[in-house]
Amino acid sequence: MNRKLIVGLLIVMIVIGGCCFFYSRNNKKEVYQKEYLHRFFAHKEGDDVIFYEPGLLMYLSGYNLYTNSDASLEELEESYYSRNELFDNYISVFALIKPDNIKETFSDISERELGKSYFDISLDEAKKINDIFLEQQSLVTDYYGDSRILLYNLSDEQREEFYKKYEDSSYVIEDSVMETTEPYTGLKHYELQGVVKEINGNEVVIRVLDGKRICQYSGIYDDISFDIQDYVAFDFYFFKTGIEKKTESEWTGVEFENIKKIDKPKKFDIDAYYADEYKMKRERIIKLLIVAFLCCGIIASMVYFSKLEKRINIK
Repeated sequence: MNRKLIVGLLIVMIVIGGCCFFYSRNNKKEVYQKEYLHRFFAHKEGDDVIFYEPGLLMYLSGYNLYTNSDASLEELEESYYSRNELFDNYISVFALIKPDNIKETFSDISERELGKSYFDISLDEAKKINDIFLEQQSLVTDYYGDSRILLYNLSDEQREEFYKKYEDSSYVIEDSVMETTEPYTGLKHYELQGVVKEINGNEVVIRVLDGKRICQYSGIYDDISFDIQDYVAFDFYFFKTGIEKKTESEWTGVEFENIKKIDKPKKFDIDAYYADEYKMKRERIIKLLIVAFLCCGIIASMVYFSKLEKRINIK
């Protein structure tokens, strides 16, 4: 066996491995996308994906408001195929934008303005309904002084007040109807405790230990009166992405309402909050050692076969 043959075998192994990885990744990608067709108001006809654009526009409007984004309909459709960052963000907050509430709100506006179901209108008509929805949302923001309070999460009676205001700018909203003990209707209020991992300006990263699972929350907070590795209590309503896994979870774009330093619990173990990072470091070292061992083995084999070839040639 000469050197060229050894190199050839190595190249073949790399190519086969790459092909297997590519097939596995794309096969999983297709399965992953099929699971979320309904969230894109889409269905398949043969190999083609057909989007119902009035429906998708409705969801997109809710997504943009919730995440303070400005994604376009075309960008969201493209994200379905490319599975880019927009796709991941959209999927991760889909349930949080309350799609049923959005449907109800858009349907109500469509019935009032066009006299027909929102799901029987054209894309141009849907865009007009969306414009009206955004105008009413602007009225909500002006009234409460908080853009995070969303029209589609209000009660029927409260939405009625804003529709009257939209139709007649001189209409005075009935304050007693708008009173609420829950400022962000329909949203869960998260109250947690954990360790501050990072502080960078007004950006804060906090780690929470949930059994054996490590949950990380990163976001913005302006009134910082705590240090790294302090134990804190914090709460929030809003975040951009929340990815839950069996052993870990990561929440980004968190809008912290309050973060306050508190006493550490009994039997507090700071290392437990970094167990995943320690594990990753160990795994990285093991992988490097394996690669180094394999490289040494390949080099040793090549040297051996080279010497063996020379001996054969001498004989």
